[in-house]
Amino acid sequence: MDTLIKDIFENLLLIVTVLVATGASYIIKRNIDLSKFRDKKELVEIGVRFVEQAFKDYGGEQKYEEAIKWITTELNKKGLKYTDVELKGLIEKSVLEFKNALSK
Repeated sequence: MDTLIKDIFENLLLIVTVLVATGASYIIKRNIDLSKFRDKKELVEIGVRFVEQAFKDYGGEQKYEEAIKWITTELNKKGLKYTDVELKGLIEKSVLEFKNALSK
């Protein structure tokens, strides 16, 4: 009987250890992904402000192309991976926030 209780306790301890390790792994990965997202968002915001100031005379499409060039260069320098859709969404959000801040 003592052996059975000991085996059950060891198995429960093993299960709890695996669950804790899995949870910790998930939290660490999520925090790393969140940190990378914040880095991307910050670079996009800097790029949008830069383009808005440096290329005042350009039209919207030209500014977008300049922003893409600058932002992708900086993201690649930092080794941050991105998709075109992700980049477009971040740029559009940053432009909207920039315009809203100017109108206040």
